[in-house]
Amino acid sequence: MVSLLLEGVPHLKEGDVPPQGGKPGWAAVPSPRMTPWLILLNKLAQSHNLVPEFEVLSKISRHY
Repeated sequence: MVSLLLEGVPHLKEGDVPPQGGKPGWAAVPSPRMTPWLILLNKLAQSHNLVPEFEVLSKISRHY
C-alpha cells in the first residue's frame, strides 16, 4: 500500500499527548487539494511498476 496518511485524534483535548501519535483535538477535513497529490502518487507508482502489487489510496486514521 502506498498512501497519503492524514491523522487526527478528535476525542482528545489540545495539549493532551496521544499515545499513538497524531494531533490531539483535531481531525483532518476532506480537501480537494489532496487530489493532485494522489494523481502524482499514482503516476509515480505506475512509472516504477509498483501497481498492481501496491495500492495507491488516501487513508484517514483516527486513534480512539
